[in-house]
Amino acid sequence: MAACNSDDDTMSNGTSHHVTNALEFMTEEEGKEFQEFRRSIGIVGTFTKQMVKMAIEQLKPEFEKMAVKAAEQAFENKMTKVRELQEELNKRERELKQLRLEKKILQAKLDKERVVKSRPDSVETKEKELKRMEADISNLKMKLRKTTDDLKHEKDRLCEEEKKRLELESTLQADVERLRKELDRVKGQLGQLRSAKNVGDDETRKLRERERQLLDEMEMIRKQQPRLHKRKLFA
Repeated sequence: MAACNSDDDTMSNGTSHHVTNALEFMTEEEGKEFQEFRRSIGIVGTFTKQMVKMAIEQLKPEFEKMAVKAAEQAFENKMTKVRELQEELNKRERELKQLRLEKKILQAKLDKERVVKSRPDSVETKEKELKRMEADISNLKMKLRKTTDDLKHEKDRLCEEEKKRLELESTLQADVERLRKELDRVKGQLGQLRSAKNVGDDETRKLRERERQLLDEMEMIRKQQPRLHKRKLFA
């Protein structure tokens, strides 16, 4: 009957056929030592998993802090790029105004020379200069148009970055409010313990430890909050 029930026993206690067969050849003392060894292995495995989970939980705030710093740095880089593009655009606009002014001056001179009909070679030269200048102005307009389009795309990306930053700030602020409420609750319990009689020091110690933890968490979240940058990007 024992041999007929061996498969059922294996299914219920998780012991393999090989281990069961080996146990049959062990003494009672050897069997106990072997079973104790298998239990110790299970305990070590469970302990290792718990340690890994604790390590991940402890590192989670640091990972979140690194993510905030990365987003903040990306925002600063975008702002620098926008300022550079704006400066380039202003420079191009000044150059365009200067070229238009020079064109008017040359056009006035050309018109005057045409009226007096003197020095035809000089008139031809001026016309060539004007055509070259008009071509330069056309190229400059295309560059300005491209720069303006790039600037618009950059502004759109910055708006999206600002939206994400505000969402993150809102989330962190909500965490601070949640921790503040928990802190008020703990302080209230501490006040009740101080006024009560025959209260053990262990409960008071636990509440004070929780109070310290909450204060540390609130301080950490405040440090994670990104700085507000209220800048006027475009006139």
